[in-house]
Amino acid sequence: MTADRRAPVARMFLSKAQTSRAWRRMVSPLQTHAGLDAGDSESTKRDRTKRMVGKGEWIMEEISYKPGSVGAAHPLRTALRTRVTIVLGTALVALCAHIAIPLGFTPIPITMQSFAVLLLGLLFGPGPALACLTLYLMEGAMGLPVFSPHGPGGTAQLLGPGGGYLLSYPFAAALASVLYRRGHRRFLAAVAGAGLGSILILASGATWLGFLTHAKLSVVFTQSVAPFLPGDTVKVLAAAACASMLGSFGDSSRNRTL
Repeated sequence: MTADRRAPVARMFLSKAQTSRAWRRMVSPLQTHAGLDAGDSESTKRDRTKRMVGKGEWIMEEISYKPGSVGAAHPLRTALRTRVTIVLGTALVALCAHIAIPLGFTPIPITMQSFAVLLLGLLFGPGPALACLTLYLMEGAMGLPVFSPHGPGGTAQLLGPGGGYLLSYPFAAALASVLYRRGHRRFLAAVAGAGLGSILILASGATWLGFLTHAKLSVVFTQSVAPFLPGDTVKVLAAAACASMLGSFGDSSRNRTL
């Protein structure tokens, strides 16, 4: 073979040797993680390492990824965030309860409580909404100043003339939440959910008041439903509008707080 022909062959041989050394340097860490023995042949090491790279397993080993660690941390963070949000939700209802206007002809004052209940029902998932308003009632029953100031407070207020409204809050919020989500979180679905939740609150309040007072149906309607219809209509529309602007959170299908 002439010198002119040997030179390209030598260059080609040198290029393959350099490539082989570069390959060994690159896959050496991978072979260590793969558990290859030093006595394995070069072809065996290369084939097993290629299979690892092809499957992407070496990436998992290099970064020490543990599927359970991330999977366990995420639910913990979500659960903690949900609990904090639920407590903050009870604070919102308590704040709105203190925005109250007493009426002389009925023992039930006008408050902003129902607005907060419906809003939380739209923003939270059904479970968190139910839990939030149940916690609110428990706070009030323990004597915390979370109910309307126009009442005795504590369990006496829960069992008083306005107890029917209060006891319906968890169910009204959960109902609004379910209907809103079944309606794909559209504005009309929010109006329908909040509207039916408001009707449930008024119906429960009227039934409770009628049971306590034994008054005629017309009197009960005048004292427990009619005075609140205009304001509740505004509250329903306001809650639906706020929910549409803020978006829904606390829903597991969107990986939100609740």
